[in-house]
Amino acid sequence: MSKEPGTTMVNSINFLLLLSLLAFAPFCHCKKKIGGYLYPQFYDGSCPRALEIVKSVVAKAVAKEPRMAASLLRLHFHDCFVKGCDASVLLDSSGTIISEKRSNPNRNSARGFEVIDEIKSAIEKECPHTVSCADILALAARDSTVLTGGPSWEVPLGRRDSLGASISGSNNNIPAPNNTFQTILTKFKLKGLDIVDLVALSGSHTIGDSRCTSFRQRLYNQTGNGKADFTLDQKFAAQLRTRCPRSGGDQNLFVLDFVTPIKFDNYYYKNLLANKGLLSSDEVLLTKNQVSADLVKKYAERNDLFFEQFAKSMMMRFRWNAVVTVTFAVLLLFGVVPLQVQASNSVSAFVQNAIYSNKITVFSKSYCPYCLRAKRVLAELNEQPFVVELDLRDDGYQIQNVLLDLTGRRTVPQVFVNGKHIGGSDDIRAAVQSGELQKLLSARSHTIGDSRCTSFRQRLYN
Repeated sequence: MSKEPGTTMVNSINFLLLLSLLAFAPFCHCKKKIGGYLYPQFYDGSCPRALEIVKSVVAKAVAKEPRMAASLLRLHFHDCFVKGCDASVLLDSSGTIISEKRSNPNRNSARGFEVIDEIKSAIEKECPHTVSCADILALAARDSTVLTGGPSWEVPLGRRDSLGASISGSNNNIPAPNNTFQTILTKFKLKGLDIVDLVALSGSHTIGDSRCTSFRQRLYNQTGNGKADFTLDQKFAAQLRTRCPRSGGDQNLFVLDFVTPIKFDNYYYKNLLANKGLLSSDEVLLTKNQVSADLVKKYAERNDLFFEQFAKSMMMRFRWNAVVTVTFAVLLLFGVVPLQVQASNSVSAFVQNAIYSNKITVFSKSYCPYCLRAKRVLAELNEQPFVVELDLRDDGYQIQNVLLDLTGRRTVPQVFVNGKHIGGSDDIRAAVQSGELQKLLSARSHTIGDSRCTSFRQRLYN
């Protein structure tokens, strides 16, 4: 499929803006990051119906085939585990690319490509060359989860699509059904995730199917002794053997959660406790590590805790090399001009630009309750801030150091209005109550527009 960088496209580049971009560009053929930030409102101005379109197409696809929800969620997972959430999984083979679709985890298994194509086509008609396929994958995964009864979360947007694929990364980095517990955990840790994320994200197996070939060894020869896995309920194993023979039937499908196969809930964990988990990679969560076993029991008891952690862990995915480096020449070719964050090697320059180029800037963390309060106050004023989520950025710690130099504070949130530092959540609420915030917002709005003679005549005469 044809993919475009996920940034607002423009027909021409203002000469002065081009000079400012070139001033930051290195005079070499090296690669350069532009921006480096993600936030949920990324397309509010450039493609305001993007999220609506994604949700509509996904809803139609899932209504037609409930299994598609799990397929889209899995597709996003397999994308993120290779080179970051960059849509490399969507690329077909070419003269310079060997598609990740050919890898062992994806071959004859990965599905949902036609749904992503349909979403991309619909969005291109609405706002051409604007929304990246990487963002479409992330949104489709979230919407698939919600449509099947699972939790929702804000999806930070602004990813760029990869220009290459890695079949070796797909083969080696994606956890496999027969991996040991330690191997799976190591693969998660290499992506900045921990054992809590591992157990929570494994809960996505509450929907979807698996092929016979993915768990056959558990039915016939788990430990090389010619016997079934002793940790698998033997009556359940006998049922599985009727459709998963020793040979043949490799592609026969089995639901991962036999109780509520198309509902996103915590029965996955309840099934594990009953020794009825389908995959070895599921079973090891209960039998090979006490911490993971305790988490399985907790999520089996409390669906709300599972949902809460699943959403948090999905948010953590967006830290995985989410904004892909692309050559400066490619950006100019497509006319990509991020108006609010220009290319810069300097974290300090980024912070200054964010503060002074936006009406309201909030330096935040995605799961900070005080940050949510500050955003809520601004929402009540119908204001849309420019948000920098520090926990979703590689340079988040450095940004906090810059903020410390500017404000004397390292804590978040840090709110700036028209370049003036307001402070944290309590400070912004106090500024609203005193009317100071409204005055600051009003001052900016008066830099453009007209006024009638009658509105200021008294200043001239009386």
